[in-house]
Formats: sequence, C-alpha cells, structure tokens
Amino acid sequence: MGGQLSDLVALTIERDVETYGRQFEVFADSPYEVLHGELGHVCDDDTRIRYEQFCQTMIWGETPSVDDVTAAFARLAQVALTGRRSEGDENLGANSVNVAMRGRHL
Repeated sequence: MGGQLSDLVALTIERDVETYGRQFEVFADSPYEVLHGELGHVCDDDTRIRYEQFCQTMIWGETPSVDDVTAAFARLAQVALTGRRSEGDENLGANSVNVAMRGRHL
C-alpha cells in the first residue's frame, strides 16, 4: 500500500505546487516540510474539540477516541508522505480504517 499511496500523494503535491505555488511560496519551495508541520495541528486542542463536537452529532454508538483517530491518521500520513511505514505498522491500512470506522452507524 505504501508505494501506491505515496506515489498518488507525490503526484497530487506536484500538481498543487504547479497550481497554487504562487499563492503559498513556502509550500512551493518545501511542500513536504509544510505538510509535516501541519500534521502537528491534527493533535491540537482545537481539533480535539471539533472532533468531539462532530462525534456528538454524527456518530451513534461507540465513538473512537480522538487519540486513536489522530494516531491512525498520523501513521497513514507518514506512509503517504514518505512511502515508509513505521515499525509495527504492518497492517496500517486495515487498522486505520477499523479505528476510524469503529462504532460508526450513520
């Protein structure tokens, strides 16, 4: 999964740089550094509050914890941006989907 996902992300980033690079010069110069930096916002208090508000109104049943969801997203983003899994992420794709969808009954 890592190679296909990272190839798709690389192509998308390349297109975004071509399309939007003049609007956000820092992204045009270092897109991967910008995206890695933005990953820090996934775990901030504002995101936590927004996630919990979303879950209260949109998910019936057991709600995945914000920590589980952000950890799964960060691991998936690592694969997408680098093409490499961290140690222990052998089943990243299946585990990430299971964590994100657990208890979701829409």
